[in-house]
Amino acid sequence: MVLSGHLVGPKLSEANFERSKEANYEVLDHYWSFSRLCAALANGDKVIGTVRSEAPALEYPEGRWRVLKVDMHDDEDVIAAAHQAFETFGRIDVLVNNAGYGLLGPIESSTDDDLHKLFQVNDFAPIRIIRKALPYLRKQQGAHIVNISSISGRAPGLGAGLYAATKFAVEGVTATLAREVEPFGTNVTAVAPSQFRTDFLDAEPRQADTQDAAYGATVGVALDAL
Repeated sequence: MVLSGHLVGPKLSEANFERSKEANYEVLDHYWSFSRLCAALANGDKVIGTVRSEAPALEYPEGRWRVLKVDMHDDEDVIAAAHQAFETFGRIDVLVNNAGYGLLGPIESSTDDDLHKLFQVNDFAPIRIIRKALPYLRKQQGAHIVNISSISGRAPGLGAGLYAATKFAVEGVTATLAREVEPFGTNVTAVAPSQFRTDFLDAEPRQADTQDAAYGATVGVALDAL
């Protein structure tokens, strides 16, 4: 199984692999991971992914994959998607929380609506999915939860303070959850990609609605470099 260039498959644990070799499934919260979804399918995995718009066209048997359209701002939509994932294949070996977006600009220029939407997608939605998944994962004994964080959650930069806050939250939840679920044979990992050129900012050019010229020498310089 592959997520964003990171190998996260059942070979992480020989014991887990033995339990899951006949039921090798992955849940992929889809953002820019279409190619990874294809790689997982080509590797023989069964995949459930989530998208925000229309499902992609894939030339694989329908019984091996399923794509759910999910609004990460909608509590009921997120919970229903988690339930459908387990109903479809019966077990999940790898749960990847990859949905998210960035918000750029001075913290002063942000609004309450900016904050609510950002934390809803980057934090509240994955936590809801994890809560819904844990009863199943505890019962099946053997799974891996992968939360996509960011280097911003460890070393925040100018102009991305609110985005960094959401990723600090991901780091904290991951560290605590890993200790809580260890007795159940469930591993929890935070993956924190550093800075490299992708289409992340092109696809999600979200900035705080109001840009304050007073921050040109700090935030402005940082954003111009992106």
